[in-house]
Amino acid sequence: MDIPLPQPAVEDIYSYGFDKGLNKIKTIDDGNSDFMKESSANNLFSGIVGGWNVKASSLAADVASFPNIAAGKTTFTNVRLLGDTTSEFTITNIEANVFRYTWNGNGTDPLISKYIALSDTIFYHSTIGNSDNNGVFTVIAIGTNYFEVSNATPGVAEANKALGRGKLEVSRDGFILGVDASDELSKFFIGNYNKHMYWNGSSLYLKGSLESADVSWITFFGGELMDNGGVGAETITFGSDGVTLQTGADANNTAYVRKNLSNYTGTVLTWNKNRRIRFGLKMTQKTNQTIYLISGDVTANKRKIGFKIVNEDLYGVIANGTTENSCKLIDTLDETLYYVFEARYYYNDRVEFYANNNFIGLLGTVADLPSGTIDSEYLLYAYIKTDAATNKIMDIAFWDFWQEY
Repeated sequence: MDIPLPQPAVEDIYSYGFDKGLNKIKTIDDGNSDFMKESSANNLFSGIVGGWNVKASSLAADVASFPNIAAGKTTFTNVRLLGDTTSEFTITNIEANVFRYTWNGNGTDPLISKYIALSDTIFYHSTIGNSDNNGVFTVIAIGTNYFEVSNATPGVAEANKALGRGKLEVSRDGFILGVDASDELSKFFIGNYNKHMYWNGSSLYLKGSLESADVSWITFFGGELMDNGGVGAETITFGSDGVTLQTGADANNTAYVRKNLSNYTGTVLTWNKNRRIRFGLKMTQKTNQTIYLISGDVTANKRKIGFKIVNEDLYGVIANGTTENSCKLIDTLDETLYYVFEARYYYNDRVEFYANNNFIGLLGTVADLPSGTIDSEYLLYAYIKTDAATNKIMDIAFWDFWQEY
């Protein structure tokens, strides 16, 4: 029997999800039952319970088993680890290729009845039992302390085998988007056990193939082919730990490396898309030097975004083809430290600057930003100049370039 959905005075919507039938699930705070919503497809109560998409046709039967979740939140889990290395299982051959995995009561309770349901994906791996029983399976039956799967290997009947150094995991197909009640972080999961994308609140995980038309290039310089040179007795050394640029000991000597994809200017590369550069840097001197680490052209006023170092001071720099603008970001860089710098260019808006993943400033006058395609072909342009009769050296460990499609 369908039960009318309690109508909240105000819906505080925090989370959405879809089960395998594409029935929309929405979380609400109705002042009574914190986490349920009528399904748009079949008028059943739906929710994301314990991190799983759940449907129930009887409110009275199921609301008591709902976890104590803060209004509009979920206990968010996409792949759940059950039991531990001590959990023991007895495996029996029910019929043909159907095998039942039963927790025998020894070791940590994997809570099969609570966390496993029909059609869930099971990953079972025991380092103590027969390896023919290991694998990824679909649950075809469930009962108290056991689940059943079809194993065409086939499996092998055996008793009282602990997981050892293995594990038991359960996952469910679908889509979950919500705020995790355990840590208040926004998260999402889409996919299944074998192929999924998961944002845990701070990092994005991908299991499967990623296809993108964006321009993405990263180099650690070892064996990389790119333009390099300078003025004077410069030395450019590509090695396993990056590239080292040395100017030589004559005033006004320079050294540079650059990556130039001029054949793709306009067709792929442009300033009219968001782009980003990120790199690792170590200097060896703090005086009488000028350094550019940019995407674009080093030449005065040519279009660019990135960083400039004058002596020991770090600047953010942009140029629109006519005028170069900069802002001081850090006084007195430490030549004994390794830095990771990042410049994020938001087309027709701003450039943000970061040091060791911390925001340190921005340049946001739109008219000063690069646009069009000129000079956009330079993914990397690293340049150092000595202003005295002293050899200047800098080490770049890696360079990461990205531009959206």
